Amino acid sequence: MTKRSFLIFTVYTWLRVLYGLIFYPYRTIREIVRNPILVPALVTPFLGLFVLFILGRVGAFLVDVYGVNRSFIAIVLGSSLFTILLWQLLLVYLLVSLISAKRGKTENR
Repeated sequence: MTKRSFLIFTVYTWLRVLYGLIFYPYRTIREIVRNPILVPALVTPFLGLFVLFILGRVGAFLVDVYGVNRSFIAIVLGSSLFTILLWQLLLVYLLVSLISAKRGKTENR
């Protein structure tokens, strides 16, 4: 497998897992429990949040914003923080519950 085809395969798999986490979280978390190599895809929203806040700080340094625009930017950044944080908590909860269910199933055998 060449580097280019491996990169395309990796990006495709990553995007497929992210799509599944957005629209079918339970099914995708079950798939991640079966294939633990996909676990890093769970932290992608945190990376996106980190990039969003870095861009916000750079934008605040480069552009002075006052009044209503500043409030709007704060609302957008704050709501994205809470949304992504709650979504990550849901995904971690599903992951932990499915891993514990899998352990309980193997211990009962």
